[in-house]
Amino acid sequence: MKKLYFAAAALLALSVVMPVFAFDRPAARPRPTPAARQTKDGSSASSKTLPSITPAQQANIQKLAGDLQTIKGKSTVTPEMKQQLSNDIMGMCKGATKPSQSSVDKLTTDLTSALSDKQLSKQEMVKLSKDLNYVLNSANISDEQIQQIVTDAETILKSSGISKSDAETIKNDLLAISGEIKKNYGK
Repeated sequence: MKKLYFAAAALLALSVVMPVFAFDRPAARPRPTPAARQTKDGSSASSKTLPSITPAQQANIQKLAGDLQTIKGKSTVTPEMKQQLSNDIMGMCKGATKPSQSSVDKLTTDLTSALSDKQLSKQEMVKLSKDLNYVLNSANISDEQIQQIVTDAETILKSSGISKSDAETIKNDLLAISGEIKKNYGK
């Protein structure tokens, strides 16, 4: 009986003392939300919430990155280079809802103008191409995610030495394309 009494007294003492100790501990750090974490490729949008990239899309991303690599460092971009880039951008659209050719041509013109004398690394070009892929297929992507993707693209452009105004122009092109796709998707 003494043992039972002693065990009960010990439990009672612990239940009274433990809450005091809990307040003495530092608060746990909040963990970042999945959307705030960076993906393997360094972009800030969560891969869990964005649609997965198909092998065909990955091939298109690599092709577009190659086109951007060809344009990089050229003081003169030929009409053929622009047309190839425009075709490859349109080729990235996988859904029934696509942007207008004029929107893609404006993006192409602004990209070639901004990138012709700048130094994007191959990795940055792949990231930028991946961001373009998401924008071009953004019918089912939330506005918040699109904003994250476009901001990521803008950051890539600015870090490569592209002027703030050129990066802003391309950002606006991407937002306009996404808006156009979402508007057409709702019809």
